[in-house]
Amino acid sequence: MKRKGGPGAGQGGNKGGAKKQKTEGGNQQKGGQGGKPQQGGKQNQQKQGGAPQQQKKGGNQQQKQNNQNQGGKKKQQVVVESEPQVAAPAQTKGGKKGGAAKAASQPAAAPQAQAKGGKKGGAAKVAAQPAAAAPAQTKGGKKGGAAKAAAKPAAAAPAQTKGGKKGGAAKAAAKPAAAAPAQTKGGKKGGAQAEKKSPGKRNFDQLLAPENYTYLETSKELIKYLLSPIDVATFFKDNWEKAPLHIPRNNGKYYGNKALLTRQEFAHLAENGIPKIKDDSDDEDEQDMEDEEDGDVGGMMYFSRHLNAFTYEDGMKKDMNKYMSHSVTGFDDEDDEDKDPEDMEDMDMDMDSPFGGSNPLPSPIQAEDLTSLFETEKCTFQILHPQQYNDKIHHLVYLFEEYFSSLVGTNVYITPAGQSQGLAPHSDSAELFILQLSGSKKWKIYNPSEFDPPLQTLPNESSEDIPRDFLPEKPVLEAELKTGDLLYVPRGFVHEAMTTSEESNHITLSTYEKNNWASFVNTLFATSLKEVVEAADESRVGVPLNFVVQGPNRTTAEVAKEHSSKILELVAKLADNEEIIQSSMDTFGLDFMSNRIRPPRQLIVDDEGIDELTEEGLMQSGKARLRNPGWLLLVPDEEDEEDDIEEDEEEQDEEDFERFGVYTCLGNDRRGHMTGEAEPEEAKELTISSKVADFVKEMQKAYPEYVDIAGSALQGEEGVEFLIMLAGRGLIELKGK
Repeated sequence: MKRKGGPGAGQGGNKGGAKKQKTEGGNQQKGGQGGKPQQGGKQNQQKQGGAPQQQKKGGNQQQKQNNQNQGGKKKQQVVVESEPQVAAPAQTKGGKKGGAAKAASQPAAAPQAQAKGGKKGGAAKVAAQPAAAAPAQTKGGKKGGAAKAAAKPAAAAPAQTKGGKKGGAAKAAAKPAAAAPAQTKGGKKGGAQAEKKSPGKRNFDQLLAPENYTYLETSKELIKYLLSPIDVATFFKDNWEKAPLHIPRNNGKYYGNKALLTRQEFAHLAENGIPKIKDDSDDEDEQDMEDEEDGDVGGMMYFSRHLNAFTYEDGMKKDMNKYMSHSVTGFDDEDDEDKDPEDMEDMDMDMDSPFGGSNPLPSPIQAEDLTSLFETEKCTFQILHPQQYNDKIHHLVYLFEEYFSSLVGTNVYITPAGQSQGLAPHSDSAELFILQLSGSKKWKIYNPSEFDPPLQTLPNESSEDIPRDFLPEKPVLEAELKTGDLLYVPRGFVHEAMTTSEESNHITLSTYEKNNWASFVNTLFATSLKEVVEAADESRVGVPLNFVVQGPNRTTAEVAKEHSSKILELVAKLADNEEIIQSSMDTFGLDFMSNRIRPPRQLIVDDEGIDELTEEGLMQSGKARLRNPGWLLLVPDEEDEEDDIEEDEEEQDEEDFERFGVYTCLGNDRRGHMTGEAEPEEAKELTISSKVADFVKEMQKAYPEYVDIAGSALQGEEGVEFLIMLAGRGLIELKGK
């Protein structure tokens, strides 16, 4: 399945256009240009100087901010500080609203940590006590299985795994666990003896292993792991969309033994090419054709497509991509040496490229480029969309999208040591989760309400670069991220970061861009207006002459109001209809389904026994269930296209004549994730009758249980035939004769 467009990310934006990658946190938006990361191609340049512009109202109205700070006081920023620990982070209990969480350690530990209220806009700190003994680090056991337990009998019972069908994910059937598992001693040469983790106690690497995946349980466990020791409910009550959060851990192995993508690994990919992704097509000829169309022949990597290189010094940001101009960019290497950078910046690069859209033709990345840019120029590397070729990051993004039901963009940032900074202060239009993978970095976060004049909260668009003269006197949060730490930055909060005495590597996951009520109401309005246009003749009457021509005879606003208000009343009446609202919700979800990342290939299973099932046997004693409720979306089909079910229309009752489109993410192109916007029709798998759709809805409600086919609303063999088709596409599981 092909995607359109070039580099980018996001949900709910305009189609096409370029995507701007500007955030330390990798903001993700599909849409046109203008102060935000954009999808498609040309990277917008950051403007220097000038006051930060206010977000404009109009079009999509801003979602009202819930949970306003009471009494005009600012909500304290939560910073959790822990002592050096060998153990797992202490469990936390939610404190008072706006306060810090309380650390619950071992009974013998010192008194509970006290929250120290800071000054206005300051951070509240929690000094956690040393935690209980941590579970031993594990290394992989047998293929596809969990690590073996070497704990004492008194420790928690290891989870038992039940093998599924070939290629399927194992389901964990955990026994009630005791307290912390016993510490294990090193076993054979090469590492410590492994211990099997029960659900809820798996480490980062285990959570990202597809063979350990269970629908919703794994993604919930991952978010709990990332936010620990902060309780997830407390985070959403006190921080989500409201206040930044720094979680220090003093645990350099919290995100695994090494970074998800190191500078050396990226250099190797740049030199040797990105490996072919084999999970997009079973047809090698089709795969090669898609590679050629995408400009990925040979897996070559390009500036602007796979990497941005920035420096920020003395209030000026320099985009080094434009200077990396090998012959592909339109200049010969010899000409480049004498070419004025300003001339290169002004040259017209709006030409068609293999990366989709109208964008600069990127320059190939060469090994000497990376060495020079990083070691000599002290550039920050912004590695774009590594989920497209890195399996661990692919699964990380998949779990994030499953949890938030929203598109997730990600970039890896690698910055040289020595107070180096790559990006200017700015804000983003997405919620940012920053995982410090190695090294350290100092961050400053500023509250948008403390600017003069105040900046918009929860903006739909990212800001331009903000000059330091416009920053508030004090940041609302100042923190040094060390390996294993997490930083959460709500959208709209201005931020900047620089390294310390060591090189820094962090990954940013950004989500919830334009995933707000204003965007939904826009969809609801469009759906309702379409119904009005079909039903109300007055809505289709032409506007008066001179309606758009300015002059003495132009139609007055009063006349326009008289006619439009009648139509708006009809639209408002329909928008209050539950059926219209549900239909709009389904339509709103189409963008997510057609653009989300496809599941890891280990999770996509073809039922090998499908050919052995008979329609008669299924109708008599068959059962069915969805493989994953998140992989399938039903939407009423309004197109006048030839139906997949060939039935005599005269024999259908009116109710069954309604058709539903089955949309799925299983065919989405992983290599195009967040770099182009797929049309919803590209995710459409097939069209089914209302009877089959009703049965699918039964499976959605009953998951994870099976639903009996016998006695259901399905009519005859044709309905069962469609269940077999859905099973063959990996969307449902069937049991029967």
